[in-house]
Order: sequence, then C-alpha cells, then structure tokens
Amino acid sequence: MKSILKELEIRGTPELSTEKLTVLVAMLRPKNGSTQQAEAAFSEMLQLLKENPDITENLQWHIRNLILQGDIEQVLSESGVAEGGSFFSEFWNRLGNIFLPELKKPGDLGEIIRTVFYKKDDYRWVTEISDVYWIELFELLGLRLKTNAKEEVRNIFDAASVLSYRLCGNILAKQFKEYDQYRKTEQSPFFKQNKELELFRTKFEKGESLRGGGQRFFEELEKCRLAIEKIKRDRAQMGAGLQQTFLLVKFERQVARLKIITAVLDDEVPVDIQRTVLFFKRIVYFESRKNRLLPLISDNFGLLAFQISEHKSHTGEHYITSTRKEYFQFFRSACGGGIFAASMGIIKIMIHHLHLALFWQHFWYSINYAIGFVGIHVTGSTLATKQPSMTAAALASSLDVQKKGIVAPEEIAITFGKVWRSQFIAFVGNLLVTFPVAFLFAFLYDIIAGHPIASGEDAQKLIAEQNFLATPVYLFASVTGIMLFISGTISGFYDNLVLFAKIPERIANHPVLNKFLPKKWMPGIANYTRNNLGSLAGNIALGFLLGFPSFFGNILGIPIDIRHITISTAHYAIGIYGSFFNPDWYHLIGALLGIVIIGFMNFAISFGLAFLVAIKSRNIRFQGFLRIPLFIFRYFRMYPKDFFFPPSKERTPDDLNF
Repeated sequence: MKSILKELEIRGTPELSTEKLTVLVAMLRPKNGSTQQAEAAFSEMLQLLKENPDITENLQWHIRNLILQGDIEQVLSESGVAEGGSFFSEFWNRLGNIFLPELKKPGDLGEIIRTVFYKKDDYRWVTEISDVYWIELFELLGLRLKTNAKEEVRNIFDAASVLSYRLCGNILAKQFKEYDQYRKTEQSPFFKQNKELELFRTKFEKGESLRGGGQRFFEELEKCRLAIEKIKRDRAQMGAGLQQTFLLVKFERQVARLKIITAVLDDEVPVDIQRTVLFFKRIVYFESRKNRLLPLISDNFGLLAFQISEHKSHTGEHYITSTRKEYFQFFRSACGGGIFAASMGIIKIMIHHLHLALFWQHFWYSINYAIGFVGIHVTGSTLATKQPSMTAAALASSLDVQKKGIVAPEEIAITFGKVWRSQFIAFVGNLLVTFPVAFLFAFLYDIIAGHPIASGEDAQKLIAEQNFLATPVYLFASVTGIMLFISGTISGFYDNLVLFAKIPERIANHPVLNKFLPKKWMPGIANYTRNNLGSLAGNIALGFLLGFPSFFGNILGIPIDIRHITISTAHYAIGIYGSFFNPDWYHLIGALLGIVIIGFMNFAISFGLAFLVAIKSRNIRFQGFLRIPLFIFRYFRMYPKDFFFPPSKERTPDDLNF
C-alpha cells in the first residue's frame, strides 16, 4: 500500500492521474466482496495518509487534476438521472450502447470514474464502507466540492439549470394531468424553483457573494420533494403507470442532485461533509450502472411492483381469518371451491376423450380452467392455491416499517399464524369436497354413459400421474406455483390499471354502451369493473397459464406439466373409481403422498415468489428479519392450536410476551 501511495509523487497529465488512482482503488478493492476487508485496507490507507502529509498532498493533487480537467457539468446533471424521455426510450438507448458503445468524450469525468472503478460491482463495496472512513478521508484531503474558480462555478450553475428546466418540463407530462396545482399555477414549486435558481445565478453573474443566496431555491426544492411524495401516496387511489413511475424516479434524483449542488454553492444551505460523501457514493453507484439494463428495470418496475403488491395485499387481507366466524365462513367458501375443482377435473378428462388436435385440446383445457376459476370468484367461493400470492403481499405489508412504523416480532408471528390457519382451512375445505364430489361425478357419468369416464390403464394412469415415486410431481407442482404467482401479479396489475386508466369512469360514460344499455345500469357496471376486473383478469390468465405448459412441453420435447392440488385430487378420485375393483396399492399410496407434496409446492413457490417481490418492492432488508422464523416457532410452541383453529379471543402481542 505504501509503495503505491509513494508513486503518487509523479505528477503529469489527467491520463496519468487516472492510471494512478485506478491502481490505488485496485489495492482497496476486496477480493471476496467483504466489507470488512475493504474497510481494513481503507483504514491502512488512512493511517499512511496521516503519517505522511506529502502523500496526502499528492493524492489531493491527482484528484483535483481530474476534476479541473473533466466535464463536471455532465456528471452533475446526467450521472444517475436517466436521459431518455420515457422508460422505453431509455431502455433502447442503454441496449444500443451495450452493442455499440458511445464515443468517449475528451474530459468526460463520468468516463474517468468508470475507468477508476472499472469492476461492475465496485459500487457495492464503495457504498458499503462506513461513512466514517470516507468522511475522514475527505477531511484529510480537504475535498468538500467547494471552489472559488469562476469557470468551475459557472459549470456547476449550468448543470443546475439543466436539471431545473427538466423538472419544469417533466411535470407538464400528461401522466400528471390530474395535478393542475403543480402544472398550471405560478405557485407551483416546480416552476418557482426555476425562478429562484435564476435569481441565485444572477447574484453570481453580478459578482455578488453567493452566501445565503440559495436558501429560497433550496426551500422550493424541498416543496418539490413533498409534492413528489404526495403524488406517490395518491397512487394507492389513482393507480400508477410505468411512464409515470419512470418520471417519478427522475424527479426524485433531479431534486436530490439540485439540493447537493445548492449546498456546494451556498455555505448557508444546511450542508456538511456527510452530504459530500453521499454525493460521491451516488456518483460511483450510478456511473458503474450507467448502461446496465437490470438496474433500470429494477428501479422502475420496483415502484410499479410495489403498487401492484399493494393491491394484492388489500385482496390478501380478505384471505386472512381472525375470528371463528370468519374461519367457518372461509371453510364454507372453500367447500364451494372444491365443487368447482371437481368439475374442472372431470371436464378436463372429457375434453381429453375428444382426441382433438394438440393445440385445440390444450386451448379447451384452458377455457375449462378459466371458466372454473371465474366461477369460483363470481360465487364467492375460495380456492386454496389462489391465496398464497395474495396473503404473501399482505404479510410483507405488515413488515413494511416505513408504512407501519416499528413492527414488533410478536405482531409478525401473529399475522403469520393467521395466514397459516387460513391456508390450512382452505385446503381442508377444498379437499374434503373435491374428492367425494369428483367420485360422485365419476359414478353419475358411469350411470348415464354406461361406462366409466376412465377405466383400466386410463384410471391407473390418472393415479400414477400423482405418484411422487413415478412422476416428478414436485417439478410440475413448482411450475404450477410459478403460474399461480404470475396470475396473482396479473390480478394486481389490472387492479392498478383500472384506477390509473380510469376504466370505470370511461365505461360509465361510454357513448355506445349508453346508447344500447339502460343508463341506470351503467353505474353498477362501472362499480363492478372497479371491484372485480383484477380478479377476473387474474383468473382467466390462470386458466391459460395452467392449460398450456404441457402443450409447450410436448412440442419442445421438454418434461413440463402442471400439478394443481385440487385438480390432482379430482383425478385421484376419478382414478380410484375407475380401478375400484383392481387397485394398484403402489400407485395408490404414492399418489396420496404425492398430492401432499403437490399442495406444499403449490403453496411454497407461489407464496415465496410473491413474498420476495413484495419485500423487494418495499426495499425491506432481510437482515432485520432473519429472526422471524424463531418468533414464529416460539408462537407455535406456546399456542400450536392457533395455527389450525382460531382462539376464542384474538391474540395480542402481550399474549406472546417474547
């Protein structure tokens, strides 16, 4: 380390400074991504800088050499702020830069930063190193982004003007047409901040002191931030679109960047070296991810996923029982779902007997499933496997500290107990009805048609397909879990879309519908659409998601199929009826255990995926939740019955007393 620092005494061109700093960063870069290792190397460097003032001076010179020669305006105004006017234009811009890289501009400070921190994951250890170390380094080097050079100040003002005008332009986008108070009034903070910036800049052009001149500009920026927060909160009632989400991400970054720039220019604006460190970390973070697609998708779809998971969590709350009355109501609705599941199972076999072309066979499988799932929704019945995707979002919502405040582990354990109990009784209600009803349907078919719907090898095959020893049911059930998760996401997407696109209002005022339907019907149709479009879309999608995997498996020669616990139970019952007098006990017992595995995988995969997306969309870190399973286990040990039957009185955190 010391020999590398000694090399800094050689001074020269910005290219030489870039080379020296690249070597220094390579010495700090941890080999295994360990933050502790990076901090240890950083601490060693700080100690050497303290002991050798000449080395400190040389390092400062090289850094200043790059900043003074580089295009600081571009870094301040562009780095980390998407350049495209829309999500897709930015996406295609980044995709094009991957295959045909941009020309390197002379003095591009962003390119210098990407050269020094050239590893794609450098931003991780840079941002994870404690601010204490960075603050100490910046204090040693005297780097607070303060400058008295007039040309440098002018470049910083230019960057601020670019960002300020973009704020004004973006708020006029049609995605914010509902917010006239920010678009059409002189009191809009988005327009006032631009006026205040121009007044601030006029002081500089006249040669006056900038001290205190940026205070009003800073205040308007804070009002802009509050306005952005209001728009984000309103999304719960008004829905959200991808382009609006993209612009909100830009808004937040532009306002944050302008605040930093203001603090750089005006000493009276609240600022300390901590802000400078934060700015540095953000620049490294954004420059290292400049042309990467996944960060763009993650940043924008993350906010949209939050909105979707919020709608799912509201739906999921209906799938969580707290009282015994709700518990038994849920059981009855699950029994109704079992009747539909048995019907879907027997109709699927009838479609199979038609020997249609492969595509049409799976098409009608899908229609059968879609009608069955929609029927379950319309009649208010419940299907156990539809719950996990929704209840996972509801559970994640209970973990959202920003939304709920400090969440006690007792509350989390109690919520999980409710989810488990509700899921258990739903499975029980479905299966207790699905098996006997499917068996009865098979019997009635035999009476009416004069022969079993499945007999001999066909009946044995229906049972063997559920046997975990003969068929990879765990794989097929996992595919089903993924499809259940996707359908839940589609449901949340349309719940969001119905608000954002104002579909109910457009239906109520539709000129053609109003012409042919009684006007008194229109409010009811609009209201039904508002409350049910998401569920209907999700159920129809689930029908096709379950109907077509084996079709693609057949034409691609890949072993892909689906196993849904209730439909598998129906096929098991029909298979038993068809082989009633000649049962194969190997397949009979293996299939029974296979159905248990199918149910577990359906639940675990759909719940797990939905929970991960909901956690990710809320920016909830896992470190604070690693002890949650321990609290859940303690709750189970204290009150095991609660996981299968509701207590006479709803549990409170005081009852657990962890």
